[in-house]
Amino acid sequence: MKSIFKIILVCILIPLTFVGCSDDDVDPIIPANDLRLSDPGINNVSLNINTPEEDAFLISWDDYSSYSGDYAVQISNDESFETSADLGTTAENYFAYNMQGLNQLLLSWNYIPYFSTPVYLRVSNGSIVSNTINFTVQTYPTQQAVITSPQADVQIDLSEELLDEVAYTFAWSDYAYENGGADVSYRLEFAIPDTEFADAAAVIAYQTEKSLTHSKLNDIAADLGLAPEAVGQLAVRVITMVSAPTGEELEFTSESVVFSVNTLLSNALYIVGSVQQYYNSNAWTPTEAIKMRYIGDGTTQIYEGYVKIGANDEFKFIDRQADWGDLENIYGGINGAQDGVLENDGGSSNIVPGEEGFYYVQVDIDNLSYQLIKMNWGIIGNATPNGWDGETPVNYDFDSNTFNWSGTLTDGEMKFRSANTGQAFYGNDWSFNFGVDDVAYDIGGANLTISANTYNLGFSIDIEGNVIKTGL
Repeated sequence: MKSIFKIILVCILIPLTFVGCSDDDVDPIIPANDLRLSDPGINNVSLNINTPEEDAFLISWDDYSSYSGDYAVQISNDESFETSADLGTTAENYFAYNMQGLNQLLLSWNYIPYFSTPVYLRVSNGSIVSNTINFTVQTYPTQQAVITSPQADVQIDLSEELLDEVAYTFAWSDYAYENGGADVSYRLEFAIPDTEFADAAAVIAYQTEKSLTHSKLNDIAADLGLAPEAVGQLAVRVITMVSAPTGEELEFTSESVVFSVNTLLSNALYIVGSVQQYYNSNAWTPTEAIKMRYIGDGTTQIYEGYVKIGANDEFKFIDRQADWGDLENIYGGINGAQDGVLENDGGSSNIVPGEEGFYYVQVDIDNLSYQLIKMNWGIIGNATPNGWDGETPVNYDFDSNTFNWSGTLTDGEMKFRSANTGQAFYGNDWSFNFGVDDVAYDIGGANLTISANTYNLGFSIDIEGNVIKTGL
């Protein structure tokens, strides 16, 4: 009888035990004086320079303590909070902080722009400190470059005997380049002082310095109107151009520096004609004629140009930008002949290449002659399909005036080269090539180092042979 009673008692207690363990009937155990910071539900915050006042983050918390004062919000760059900052206080149980303020703080902690770097947050209420949450943040650069050379009042003396040698190296420091995680390039601008750079001459750089030859610096001075064989002043500034991985295109402008330059006798030749339409100029407008590059030795008048020419385009050469009636030297063909011979006459014939393409044009005013050839460019090197034995052709797009090539490159080195142009003018395949350098004519620059990958390469060449490369 006792055994039967025990069995009945166990049968009653077993279901009671399971009912007592039901999750729905258990109250959460809340420690006294607990301050709980909620998970914000974000892994990474990309700060945006275009929305500085928007919230970078919004955090919230639950307070089970009896403290009634304001909450203090702290941020740190490490879990131990050895380096920390107070973001603010609030009487609410939530807190937001804007992008600009967070960006400035993290840059002061040497966070690298566009790299995802962790931050740590916590909240305190009197002596009670919450748990810590963390996520990563991508900052953006805000500092402009600082020109370190030249200093104010430096004078650069140009020499006709050193035209192709470096006259001066302009240099600057820049946080975006030295510490950033974005693609950075520079536009070095020159102008007459106190003109707000309204009519600036510019060159492109990809590092924090740019060397200019005696010839190039003299051309810039002449283009800006400085008198030949005299000391004049120029202002220089640096525009930092940032292509951010977040898709933003940013520009930061440095303070300008004024320096002096002792110029040379001006050597200039310009192209005037329908080709001007491709160079932000009006066709057949001599006051807006396109300047060619001087390549003489200081005593000779030899010039070159890298020119986009359409099938129906025509042009002539003039020695300065002026109205037609004020020009004394107008160079063209003789009686319509397209034979490379020039005459200096207002009634001279137009030069008509007759075939669409990208041309190298060289003019010798001393001998009243010109020569032109359509440039065929290619890639060459042990990283390219044909190795160092021959060029792999690149395509020319007339509308965009760019050269392009897509394909696979291997580990190794390469350059861009136009062997047909070098052979035609100098009997040398390598007279027109570039690697790490940024001009189309040979200056002995180093090869490009390539890692095996698929590439979409591109480059453009301006009228004076300056190159802009993309896809590397």
